Amino acid sequence: SPALDDDPHIILLHIGTNDVSKAPSDMEVRLERLIDLILEEAPDALLVVASLVPSDRSSYPDAVIVDYNAKIPAMVRARADMGFKIIFVDQYEGFVKSTELADGLHPNEAGYARMADKWFNTVKVYLHE
Repeated sequence: SPALDDDPHIILLHIGTNDVSKAPSDMEVRLERLIDLILEEAPDALLVVASLVPSDRSSYPDAVIVDYNAKIPAMVRARADMGFKIIFVDQYEGFVKSTELADGLHPNEAGYARMADKWFNTVKVYLHE
């Protein structure tokens, strides 16, 4: 991907939200493939993989999100154990559906602000002055 051509130092990955309703089977398999591709294409970057935020839509069952999210830490840990620079950030925990979702699925400004704080607090120990 051209996005990786510039040798990024940090890659933030929060992916799968739209799959929850449209293609929930094998979401974790697709995520694993993407993680491996990113690690292959940008081996020097820190890859930060996030859990999905919750859903407040009946067509996007939160139970599917919870199940998907539960599989992510093990994927990340397995690759970290192999020596890759990869960490997990929990974007689900503490997310307030009633005030941080724009459409019951995607974050609003407050939701994105919360996510940005979690991203930053997770990666700040990796930043150099």
